Amino acid sequence: AQAFEEGRVRDIGEEDWQQLIDYMVEEEYLNGTVDPEIEGRITDLEGEDLPDAGDSDGNYSLSVMHMNDTHARVENYPQMISAIDQFRGINPDALLVNAGDVFSGTLYFNEYKGQADLALLNLMGIDAMVFGNHEFDLGDSEEGHQALADFIDGAKFPFLGTNTDFSKDEKLKPFETNEALVENPEDGKIYESIIKEVNGEKVGIFGLTTEDTKNISSPGAVDFSDFIAAAEEAVQAFEEAGINKIMAVNHLGFESAPEVGNDVRLAAEVPGIDIIVGGHSHTEIPEPQFVEKDKDGNEKAPTVIVQAGQYAENLGTLNVEFNDEGEIVDYNGELLAMENYDADEKAVEVMKEYKDRVDEIANEEIGATAVTELENPRHGDGDEMSVRADETRLGNLVTDAMLAKAQEKFPEAVIAFQNGGGIRTSIDQGPITTGEVISVLPFGNNPVIAELSGQEIKDILEHAVRKAPEENG
Repeated sequence: AQAFEEGRVRDIGEEDWQQLIDYMVEEEYLNGTVDPEIEGRITDLEGEDLPDAGDSDGNYSLSVMHMNDTHARVENYPQMISAIDQFRGINPDALLVNAGDVFSGTLYFNEYKGQADLALLNLMGIDAMVFGNHEFDLGDSEEGHQALADFIDGAKFPFLGTNTDFSKDEKLKPFETNEALVENPEDGKIYESIIKEVNGEKVGIFGLTTEDTKNISSPGAVDFSDFIAAAEEAVQAFEEAGINKIMAVNHLGFESAPEVGNDVRLAAEVPGIDIIVGGHSHTEIPEPQFVEKDKDGNEKAPTVIVQAGQYAENLGTLNVEFNDEGEIVDYNGELLAMENYDADEKAVEVMKEYKDRVDEIANEEIGATAVTELENPRHGDGDEMSVRADETRLGNLVTDAMLAKAQEKFPEAVIAFQNGGGIRTSIDQGPITTGEVISVLPFGNNPVIAELSGQEIKDILEHAVRKAPEENG
């Protein structure tokens, strides 16, 4: 109540307040520390069962925190750690899962290859992480997947690879267990599925990575199987083990690219999944989505889908209630904006080791000046234009620069292509810094010289505008 009056917590519904009060009264009563002033309010509990914190009407309650597509936004992690700690203060048994794409996006990744992120992620108490497509961005480098191997090896949490095969990659193969239904997963190991026991009930967790990774990243020898088949197999294994509370942590996208799979399609086609925590599409879902019909429009056991947006701007939270049959009968959730939280002091101290060097590099001027701002419009930001649907000056600058540099070695080069989805932010008017360049083009893609026919060039352009006037990355 004091925190609420001071504006440090949001207002919540009457039922939530009562549940919290009941929990606090029970805990103080059991610990013998109840305030004399409220002693009279609980005397009626003498000789009776105390309220069961987290349960209502005999149902089983589960709380989940989730994050996705943080893309090396290390400087938002200290606030996220504060938010995690506060949520756990009320929901001490809450699970925390990461839906992938920690790699690529800022100078922290360019300089430290995931180790800066890992230092902060290891403070969060993550229960499981699935691989995003960008975790495989460095597969074509001279070191191959060494950065990812180092990331896995140093992680204080396990990984999920239900539809991912690492057996042909020498650097990643040692971390793959090929084990399912593991109740005590080891940190820094990859599992088909794991089981977490929460408040006396077993919760099954598996994780899927988009099969499109082979087209949009550099997985090399790492392979990805059909997401539907992998999910069906995982669900069947859980059910045969008597587990009827099942969560998928996915890097598939919310409802994008159905031809390669997304969470909405998964919920409709694979029965038995209760919770889907998503990533990849950077979708900000303010309130959990409830799917109650299958692909044919028939009623099905409900599935709740959540996703927290991007760049560690939000911590997703979800509370669900299951009946005895393991079906969700009630749910609520929200996105906690990091701008409303103070930074965790320990996390700031850990981050400083990396931040000083990153700031130094970011502020270096490259010797070029933007005589006017080079915008990077997006429809979601309220702009009529979008870098993913229209011509922009910044897009022209990027491709002109690519062509000019390529012609130094390959004078016969005459055209350059850049996917709009790879141009990530704008450039301010004035001297251009290294930090701005990396922010605009954060993914470290290597230019490729190729010989194309006129028909192939036309096909590429037609493919790029096939969704016009809608965005297409």
